[in-house]
Amino acid sequence: ALEELDLPALRGLWGPGSWGEFQARLEAELPKEKAQALLQGYRARFSSPALAYGALETDRILLCPSLKAARLQAPHAPAYAYLFTYRVPGLGGLGAFHGLELAPLFGHLRVPPFLPLFLTQEAYEGARRLGERMRRYWTSFAKEGEPRGWPRWPLYREGYLLLLDEPPGLLPDPYEERCGVLEALGLL
Repeated sequence: ALEELDLPALRGLWGPGSWGEFQARLEAELPKEKAQALLQGYRARFSSPALAYGALETDRILLCPSLKAARLQAPHAPAYAYLFTYRVPGLGGLGAFHGLELAPLFGHLRVPPFLPLFLTQEAYEGARRLGERMRRYWTSFAKEGEPRGWPRWPLYREGYLLLLDEPPGLLPDPYEERCGVLEALGLL
C-alpha cells in the first residue's frame, strides 16, 4: 500500500529498497571497507535489503551493546540477559518493537498508547500472562537478587538468554551470530 502512494520520503522509513542503497546508507557514516563488510555479512543472512537494514540497526543500537555489557559484567558479578520477542496476535507484522515490553510489564494493556494493540481477547490474555511472568522475575530480582520464575532465568555466562514470549523459553546466546561482524569491525 505504501509503495502505491509513490512517496519516496516515506518509503525510506521502511529501509533501503536495494542492496546499493543499503551500501550507500552505510558508506554515508562508515569507512567504505567497513560498509562493504557489513553489506556482505547481512546480505548473507537476509534476502531483503530492508529486512537486513532493520536487523543491522537493531543489532548495532540495541541488541549487541546490551549483550556486550552482559559479557563484560558476567566474569565479575551475576549478569542476566533477555530478548523480548512477543508479537501481538493479529498484528505480528509490527514485530516485537522497542518499548512494547512496557505494556505487559506494567500491566498497561488497556490504556493509551497501548490500548489499540490489545483489543482482542487473545492479544490481551497473552500479554497479561506474559506481564505476570515478567513482574515475578523483576520483583524477585529486586527483592532477592535473583530473578525467579519458570523457566529459570540463567546467568548470562551459562550461554543462554531468557526468551520473553508467550510461551517463554531459553535462547542460546546469539552474540557471535548477531554481533560478531560488528565486534570484528570495532563497531561495538
